[in-house]
Amino acid sequence: MPDPNQQTDAASPPDDDAERPEGAAEMTSETAPQATSETSASSAPAPVAAADGPVATSEDTASAAARPGAAPSEPDTPADDALSRLLGWLPWTLLIAAAPGLLLWPFTYPRLANFVYTNGLNPGQRLGLLSTMTLCGLVVLAGYVLLWLRRRQGAPGLRFGAHAQELNRGLLILLALPFIGALKALKIETEHPNLTLLYAGLAALFALVGAYHLSRHWPALKRGLGRRLGSPPGWLPSWLPSWLPRWLPISAVTGIYLSYSASLARFALIDHRNIWTQVFDLGIYDNILWKTLHGDFLGSSVIPYGKHWAAHFDPILALLVPIYALAPNAETLLIVQAFWLGLGVFPLYLLAKHRLGSPWVGVVLALLYALHPALHGVNMFDFHSIALAIPLMMAAVYFVSRRSRWLWPTLALLLACREDMALLACFIGAYAILERRPRTGLTIIGVSLSYLAFVKFAVMADSGLMMSGDKVYGYAAFYSEMIPTADEGVRGLVLNLVSNPIHAIQVLCKEEKLRFLVQLLLPLLFLPLVAGRARVLWLYGLVFIGLASRPNMFALNFQYSSVLFPMLFMATPEALARLGDNRRIEGAGISAQRLRPALLTGMLTASLLVSWKFGVFVENDAFMAGWQPLTREPDQRMRLRADRVREMVAAIPRDARVSATSEIGPQLSNRDNLYRWPEIRDAEYLLLGAWRFGQGEQRKLAGLKRRRFEVIDSHDGVELLRRRDETPAPRPKPRKRTR
Repeated sequence: MPDPNQQTDAASPPDDDAERPEGAAEMTSETAPQATSETSASSAPAPVAAADGPVATSEDTASAAARPGAAPSEPDTPADDALSRLLGWLPWTLLIAAAPGLLLWPFTYPRLANFVYTNGLNPGQRLGLLSTMTLCGLVVLAGYVLLWLRRRQGAPGLRFGAHAQELNRGLLILLALPFIGALKALKIETEHPNLTLLYAGLAALFALVGAYHLSRHWPALKRGLGRRLGSPPGWLPSWLPSWLPRWLPISAVTGIYLSYSASLARFALIDHRNIWTQVFDLGIYDNILWKTLHGDFLGSSVIPYGKHWAAHFDPILALLVPIYALAPNAETLLIVQAFWLGLGVFPLYLLAKHRLGSPWVGVVLALLYALHPALHGVNMFDFHSIALAIPLMMAAVYFVSRRSRWLWPTLALLLACREDMALLACFIGAYAILERRPRTGLTIIGVSLSYLAFVKFAVMADSGLMMSGDKVYGYAAFYSEMIPTADEGVRGLVLNLVSNPIHAIQVLCKEEKLRFLVQLLLPLLFLPLVAGRARVLWLYGLVFIGLASRPNMFALNFQYSSVLFPMLFMATPEALARLGDNRRIEGAGISAQRLRPALLTGMLTASLLVSWKFGVFVENDAFMAGWQPLTREPDQRMRLRADRVREMVAAIPRDARVSATSEIGPQLSNRDNLYRWPEIRDAEYLLLGAWRFGQGEQRKLAGLKRRRFEVIDSHDGVELLRRRDETPAPRPKPRKRTR
């Protein structure tokens, strides 16, 4: 990956300030000519004539620079020296030598991997573990000795301690291996989630420190590869097409997008076909799209009030109708959602490229986005209009930073996702003000609040932000700890927040909530916390989730994180830019030029490990597709039950009124009249997953069988009932009109 802060060669003039990308870290020329830097290495047998000239020795400078243990192309910083002095060279060498064994053992014997927190190995197993560590340690130490003997050929006075001390710096990255091995322990992510995050964090820390020290060799390695491959100044061989440097990063991002979207669409369809998706919310949205397609705008028979704006106003759903019309069923929504959410990689990539001057940093951040467990949880929990806001809010932030007119249509789509997105948009407006665009920021805030007022007073049945009453869904219960009396709504929340801030801190600092925030922030190494003015972007999400009382609002496997984690990602390029141009960091003896690739290495390590233990791509015990685990390989019983459910659905007439249990509802929600059991209304058919019924529901079903319904098909707890001919359906009560 090209270094965005790459130093220019001695023969090349530095870039002009006018040509430097806005926000990119300031570039500096090398402190010494290349020949001087290379000939200062103790392992180099003789100097070279010039940077690109012929080699005057049997071993060229490029291979010396690339060889582990060779003198770095950059001088040691005070941070390097401080680390070298810490404890001396011997303890670090022994730790590094033992580290691969602690990774190899749990992967070789996964059933014994729980020893990391149970300490349950018997004497023979402990001996086997020590033997593995010893064998790996001897191999690593043999490598130390061989490299030392090779270097002594050019520097006879080189002591082994000095050689090991220098080699230890780069090999600190190996100290991440024991913590990766510890994460192999069975069910550690569910039984010990805090330990899981701790081990992932420690692995990321050692990866960061090791990458920081290894990055000293990157400039010399890059120059050596350039000379060996005959490439022009830069990093690509000359035989590659000239357009490749420009199109390769965006091609990589496109590949990440397609891979993510196709994989998540596949997982979502597996979950749906296993009969695990729910009426709330996939069935509701499928029914909304069906009724909108047939002329009833945002109508839904699943909602007792007949219109979705009794809960939320999300007119963006109308834009999905042409796609939905091609295949009007719930599976279409799952596929659309997966490919829609994947689009978030593009504004993130473009913002990183603009802010940092490096497309490859954008590629890495796009990969981190696709790996994030919160994105997987939103994607795999049915379908929600709030999820559609994720790429739009990210695009709006990018367009603000680029001063693009595309901001306004993007803002319109964002507001159309849900009425409360107007509040989130106000924080995007605040960001625009902090970006020295006060007119744009104030316009965003004014438009957003005006739209919210219009929707609340002219469209929805309740003008309160939390809503209450018998004609709408109320949300005050979501914040019950901050709103003791439900009818107080937002007013009560604000009053309690101001009058009792200690209680607000208590609500914010619950263990589960703090763990959730660590799960969101650890893959980004907590960098959004130091993102300067971009921190305002995630404040709304922090308040929205932080003050909530319902546990599913601060869990990875639900949709509520949609308002927080995308903004954490959009704040990360600003944090990287600030750390890359920070005088305090330079004053502490840390090279800002080497810090950015080290941070990216640590972020990638943390993201891979957190995604492994909490995400969807690798099977684990923690990931939930909403309320239940994802069954990737259903057994024969589950497959047969799912097939029989689909046969029963096909046996019900298309125009029939049906009441279905929650997990079966999305299989037939593409019809005019679907009700959620135990609501029956005027239903002609009942399709029930009775295998999950408690005693109360079993008694109700038995009574219905005796009096009004007859069983016409059943299999393994799934029952299809039809109303008896002599029992007419009750007439539906006339609905009161809601505004």
